[in-house]
Amino acid sequence: MSFSLRHSFDVRVLDLDPDNRGKTKYGVLIEDGEKDLDEVINWAEVLLVTGSTVVNGTIVNF
Repeated sequence: MSFSLRHSFDVRVLDLDPDNRGKTKYGVLIEDGEKDLDEVINWAEVLLVTGSTVVNGTIVNF
């Protein structure tokens, strides 16, 4: 049995990797982690961020 957040909630995904931006993975569009950041933060009620945000210093954006 698997569980996917996208089936229960509206989900938006941000990525800094230009190879991922604009692609759809598991039914969710991968948005630009720089250009779309403010819009998504204002839209979201909850943010789930990866540990890489600590490593690359972008955790301060959240």
